[in-house]
Amino acid sequence: DDHPIVAWCVSVVAVCGMGAVYWRSQRKPIARWMTRVAASVATPEKAPGDVIVAGVAFFVGLFALLVAGSVNVAAHQIVQSKYKGSFIAGLAAAVVVCVEHERRSRSRAVFKKALTAFFDAEKSKEGLAQLMGKVEAIDKSEFNFGTSAPSWARFQEHELAHWLNGFLARTWPFYNRSVCNLVRDIVEPLLEEHRPGIFSRLYFDTLDLGQEPIQVRRVEYVGTRSDAMGVSLELDVAWPGRAKIKLNAKSSVLGNIIIAVKDVEVYAKVRVTLQPLMPTLCPFGGLIITLTEKPAVEFDLDLPLGLEGTVTAVVEDFVEKLLSEILGEALVWPERIVIPIADEEEPLTIPNGETVTHQWYVDNVLTLRNTGLVCVTAKRAENVVGTDLMSKADSYVRMYIKSSGKGKTNTEVVDNNNDPTWDHTTYMLVDDMNERKLTVAVMDENSPLPDVVIGEKVIDLKSLDLTPNESKEMWIDFPETERKNRSYKRGPMRLLVDVTYIPFDATAASLPLSPETKQRTRSATLARLKGIGMLTCVLIKADGVKAADRGGTSDPYCKLSMPAGLDTGGKQSGKAIKHKSRVVDKTLNPEWNETFEFVGVKESGVLTVECYDRDVAMMGMGKSKDALGVIEVNVMEDVVKAATANEWGLTEVEREFALTGDKTITGTVTMKLIWQPFA
Repeated sequence: DDHPIVAWCVSVVAVCGMGAVYWRSQRKPIARWMTRVAASVATPEKAPGDVIVAGVAFFVGLFALLVAGSVNVAAHQIVQSKYKGSFIAGLAAAVVVCVEHERRSRSRAVFKKALTAFFDAEKSKEGLAQLMGKVEAIDKSEFNFGTSAPSWARFQEHELAHWLNGFLARTWPFYNRSVCNLVRDIVEPLLEEHRPGIFSRLYFDTLDLGQEPIQVRRVEYVGTRSDAMGVSLELDVAWPGRAKIKLNAKSSVLGNIIIAVKDVEVYAKVRVTLQPLMPTLCPFGGLIITLTEKPAVEFDLDLPLGLEGTVTAVVEDFVEKLLSEILGEALVWPERIVIPIADEEEPLTIPNGETVTHQWYVDNVLTLRNTGLVCVTAKRAENVVGTDLMSKADSYVRMYIKSSGKGKTNTEVVDNNNDPTWDHTTYMLVDDMNERKLTVAVMDENSPLPDVVIGEKVIDLKSLDLTPNESKEMWIDFPETERKNRSYKRGPMRLLVDVTYIPFDATAASLPLSPETKQRTRSATLARLKGIGMLTCVLIKADGVKAADRGGTSDPYCKLSMPAGLDTGGKQSGKAIKHKSRVVDKTLNPEWNETFEFVGVKESGVLTVECYDRDVAMMGMGKSKDALGVIEVNVMEDVVKAATANEWGLTEVEREFALTGDKTITGTVTMKLIWQPFA
């Protein structure tokens, strides 16, 4: 108060300066604010101007009064030499804020001008080409991957991995359920097929892959395939998933056991092929997903209290074998998962100029289809040294092309012999002679312990250079037995086999052979395999079966059998091929959706399907069964003559068959039957 005039002058200068600066920077926002105020209070367009001015002036004056009072107090304190440091710091901060605000305003103005120029240029092709660079016309028939787009629109490999991880993170909650369903469809049949003997059934109780998506660590462009109809990418993926996986293992003695699979980590190399490439909004019509090698899987098990030890060891060995070997082989190339994307009726031009539907392309190009038989005759072996200390080897030969399913076949066992003779012929279906491999293993029977592999050989079928319907005799060497056999004064073990490739009719017609060779091939095939083929039975479901249990339900399962058309020597035989479905508990309308193959059966043969109710005997020990009916399917009448074969010679029928038996038998079974003639 000693210097009122000075304080008043400082206040006036400060208020005027601050007002000028504020008005300069905020005049446009104030104008927009005034417009919004007028709109919000619904001021009429023809309202007197003094009313609006008075209203705005009232609020502005009130704000100015508050500012002036604050400045006046601050000025008095400064004149009295109080808080000078705070004033200088505040003044410096105000200057910095004003300068930064002005810089940002100018940057916005420059960006707005550039954006306006871009939109203006985009309206004309010439302006867009000048702005972004000229884009060459894209040849839709070739789709050169990654080269048709201009340089500014391409991803580098590390950028593509980052983009894929971001995409998976955003979409994983939506794909989690679909992936779980896919895993169920692939793994549950394998669980049932390879389950340990202590369990009567094994299936998923809970399957949720969690919130952690698959991580792509590296992306590599492999190249084009199928006459540039597709392109392949190789992904190095890792999944440290926090999954919720529980297996329900049913045992006659132990009851239901919930096995928790936790701390699952998967590392794999996945090859994804985009095929066929199409000139549509989505540039590819399907995906082919496969593994280039067996995945690395780590996990831990958690069993109910009291079952640790032996049960844990058995289950852990089974799960480890399933994940690393069985499941790995089921997904490693040439095995694949085909995911159609385009519409089934979408037209597609294939390299030979023919126009087909997308569904035809999926069924005949992308999906594996059996093209013929590989017949392998294990004749004899030399220098077979087994693992028994007191006797010679009890050996047999195991042969297979496809490890999944029931594709592995064994010869009979020759006891106590170092130079056994078998003369056993195995007929194995093949879908790709260029990619498939023949595995031949000489085994030593070691009952009741597991059998021992004496020697194993994996042979590329392509390397055999087989001529259709012409047998090739060769010796297979097992050099890994040399060291052991040396102690018995014997040379390395070797096996004499005879290999023949028999193509189906449609495949043989497309082979690059002379007309004379094709005629000879046709005659040889007819003479050897006339009336013989493969019946594929898809056991879908049953409806309204007999209630065999006290609760008014049943536990149905089916046994399927059919006489074989070929024996081990290539002659027609009456030996039966048998399969068994899984048990569906407590239902009269079971759904199986299981596939069974009967290879080398007669088209005049009869498929017998026997339906039973599974019951556990008293005290949980043993089992009993009640008949729920029988179905007999005549292949010639019910399949071959009931439908027209397609271009590949396959005849397919899906229908309901009534269960027969005594007066109490009711219900039907729905099956899909596919007949593939061998000649």
